[in-house]
Amino acid sequence: MKINIIKFIIFIIASNILLFGCIKREEVQKKSLSSQQLLLKLKDLSYTRIADTNFAQQLSLLSIKTKLNISEKQSEKLKQNLECMFLAFNVGNKEAYMSFRTPTGPQWKMNLDVFNNTISKWKKETNYSGKENIPSETEALEWLINKATKGTCYKQFWQGVCFEDLDSNALEFFGTPSYTTNYGVTIYDSSRFEKLFVDFSKKKNNIYPKWAWSFIYANDIIFSEKPNAREILSKDGKLTYADCFFFVLRQSDYLPRPIYVRFYWNSTCQIWVPFDMALGNKRSCNLEKEEYIHELF
Repeated sequence: MKINIIKFIIFIIASNILLFGCIKREEVQKKSLSSQQLLLKLKDLSYTRIADTNFAQQLSLLSIKTKLNISEKQSEKLKQNLECMFLAFNVGNKEAYMSFRTPTGPQWKMNLDVFNNTISKWKKETNYSGKENIPSETEALEWLINKATKGTCYKQFWQGVCFEDLDSNALEFFGTPSYTTNYGVTIYDSSRFEKLFVDFSKKKNNIYPKWAWSFIYANDIIFSEKPNAREILSKDGKLTYADCFFFVLRQSDYLPRPIYVRFYWNSTCQIWVPFDMALGNKRSCNLEKEEYIHELF
């Protein structure tokens, strides 16, 4: 009997040693992977193709994380906004992009600073002589989109979305620490307007692993709405906002990237309004050059 017990104990110890060795080998393997190998592994994730007929159905099954009392209508509308966002960078026309950036409800206009900056670039690139007509706001926007997309209007630029429920270990493996936000969609509220800027903008300042990501932050937001977030906060005493974090598969000559998008609930218009956006960029590269396609916000 004693011999059997001793054998059993030896077996348990040996099994633990073997398991520990496997874990350590796995850790060493992860560390030994190059940045390019790690980033290319993003392509091995399960992506739902945006052009697939079942894309909307897969999106409708998305779980929303929140401790708030969110109505079914709010949940449905948020998923509709997300679908508009994914289509905006896939369909390939201005209408799809505008459906995401300027949803029906609020009054929208192009921010004056962005308009003036666009006109300055237009004058420089067209060798403006002073005799030509200055583009209208609509024409300036079309010129800006055409320039940012190399004339494609984002046709099939985003090709797929990972809807997997990635845990913290998976996020850290891909160099995107889970403390930034939960993967998928999480809804919060706040009585402080500044919180929407502070928490979100920290994502570009965090020190990510050198092989992973820096973040291109939407400093020049193209559009402003009426009523805006400050007015909703003043009316309701709080703002409800949704943080959305996904890996998106882009066209073949671009690596997949993490995207963070924040919407807030405009209670007056009963619509989720795009508030902010941050786009993951491979840290070992410079910010994506102007000649590359880049997502406007």
